Order: sequence, then structure tokens, then C-alpha cells
Amino acid sequence: MNSLKDDEVGVTMEAREFVFAALAELAAQRATRSELAGLRRELQRLGKLAANASTTPNEFKLATYAYVQVLYGAARNARLNQIMRDLSEGVGHAFGHLSMATQEMRQAEYEAYRDLTEAVAGRDKDKVHALARRMHSTGVARAQQLQAAIPAAVVEFRGRRRRTRPLSATV
Repeated sequence: MNSLKDDEVGVTMEAREFVFAALAELAAQRATRSELAGLRRELQRLGKLAANASTTPNEFKLATYAYVQVLYGAARNARLNQIMRDLSEGVGHAFGHLSMATQEMRQAEYEAYRDLTEAVAGRDKDKVHALARRMHSTGVARAQQLQAAIPAAVVEFRGRRRRTRPLSATV
């Protein structure tokens, strides 16, 4: 799994798009005032990071994780949240930063989160669903574009390996 165009990565990213949209839509229906305030706080943080030329892609990526944790919490669907975590294991963590590599990309990402926040606050589930799907697919497209421009060895991903036996076991 070392390319965003690999079949496994592609189907995983496609599934993530739908789950992300479903979580965002549920958040639009269920978010409390406190959760909406939390989304706005995280959005404000994203805006500051996007405007700062010295922000690293990883700093911005971590801030987006904080935002989506509030969003996913507002959805109040533990199963979908777990599915998203499972889908993000490896693929999202390996390639997510590519969609935020430049300040221009981070600004575009911030603007997408701003639009999503406004739609969630407006309880417009159809708009939220469409925005979330577009955000995800646009991010994947940006990451693919950047990945195509850099050597494969730089972006190769080997993923996390789960051990099925204790480290002390000998073969």
C-alpha cells in the first residue's frame, strides 16, 4: 500500500468519504450548542494555522483531527466513529498530510471546514453531506497530485503491523 492509486487504498478512501459524510450529516442533526461552539473554536484554530506560513503540514493535520473529533462526537454514533477510525488506520494517517502540504492547500482546507461548520450550524444535512463528500474527494485529489510530483520512495508507506503473538515468542 504505497500509492493513493492502489486498489486497496482507493476503496478505503472511497469508504472514508461516505462515512465522513454520514458523520457530518448526523452532527448537523444532533450537535448541541456546546458542540457547535467547540467546532467553531477548532475552526478558529485551523484558521490561525492556515494563515501562518510557518505551520507544518503535521501541525495542521493534527488540528484537523481535533476538529473532526468534535464533529464525530456531535454525531453520537459510536459505531460509525469506530468505522472511521478503522478506515483511517494507515491510509488516512499515511496520506492525510499530503493534502495539506502547502500553505495554499491548508488555506483551502480551512475554507472547506469553515463552509462545513456553517452548514452544520445551519442544520442543513443535505448541504453538509455534499460538502463533506467534496471535502474528502478534493483532499484525496490534492494528495494524489502531490504524490505524483514526488519520488515514490519519499511517500512509501508500510503501515502498522499488528503482532499476533508476544514479542518474546520464538519461531
